[in-house]
Amino acid sequence: MNEARIKLVQKASSCSWDEAEMSLEAAEGDVEKAVEMVELLRRDILILKLRFAGKRRIKTQGFVFCVANGREGKLYRLEAMATHAREQLLTELTIDWEAFLESLRQYKEQLRINKQLTRELRDNLQEFLRAEVLNSLFQRLRNDEIQEALAVLEDFLQKQINEDLELDLDYELLTDFQYSENEEREEVGQKDQKGAEAELNFFLRTEPVIDPVNGRGVDSLEAGEMIMVRIIDNREVGRYLSHLLGGMEEEKRVPVAALVYGREELSSGRNLITVQFGPGIWGRFYAEGELKIKIFAEGAGESFEEEGPLRGWWDQLDAETCITAAVVLLLLGILIWNVV
Repeated sequence: MNEARIKLVQKASSCSWDEAEMSLEAAEGDVEKAVEMVELLRRDILILKLRFAGKRRIKTQGFVFCVANGREGKLYRLEAMATHAREQLLTELTIDWEAFLESLRQYKEQLRINKQLTRELRDNLQEFLRAEVLNSLFQRLRNDEIQEALAVLEDFLQKQINEDLELDLDYELLTDFQYSENEEREEVGQKDQKGAEAELNFFLRTEPVIDPVNGRGVDSLEAGEMIMVRIIDNREVGRYLSHLLGGMEEEKRVPVAALVYGREELSSGRNLITVQFGPGIWGRFYAEGELKIKIFAEGAGESFEEEGPLRGWWDQLDAETCITAAVVLLLLGILIWNVV
């Protein structure tokens, strides 16, 4: 992508390099259209996962989770827990944020948490995370100034806990496509098995490829159409399947074609789009009705069957890959069955 154009988009919209590059790619190199699209592709949603632990023999330790619009300084969600324990609480911060929340819920159910300390910690965090603090944390993390952001949080927590602490932090910066509010997730939470209940299904997190010029409006999408999406699932199995489907080249996410399975208008006014990549492998994303999504061009110099992003991938797999994929999905199914 032309660096001069990226800098022009940055200057006109005050966006990051990555945001400018994504906007230009979606606008097919048109600077003016890319500037208009920046608002749709801004990674303004800050998801923060924090673990803290004291240094005494019986440690005060716990977790903090928050979701906020960092640019606007609006706090969307805040969860916290604190307890006293000798053994270190082990939860990998780099796991998917929804899995992190589930770990937090299980800790609250299984451990004798300090309810008063937890309540005070959450209330004080709510007051502390004002717009200017959220915006400052967002800007620091956006610029990879992780230690500076940690220092701000460490100073606050040590005053609350009154103990020397060790902190670990992980964060994600997402677009609105990659994060949806709780009521939308709850509204579709029981529908993962819809349409293929008898099979083992796997849902990948995806985002649409936007095409403001020639794209199809979300509110006019119909089942059976082929659209272009990116697979943005960071789970280990998700990344494996993304490579398998042609959605990643080395570590770069690339557009891949998917079949529209259905469109559902939610109570919030947004749309939930479900797509299918292959037998038992699905994707979904949320989008506004007026958003235009790139349609797979079957006649654009290459046929879907021969050169398209899916290009009959299940017919081209060797035996070893098929067996590996089957084992992964089987283990996943066993894990889900045991949890349920």
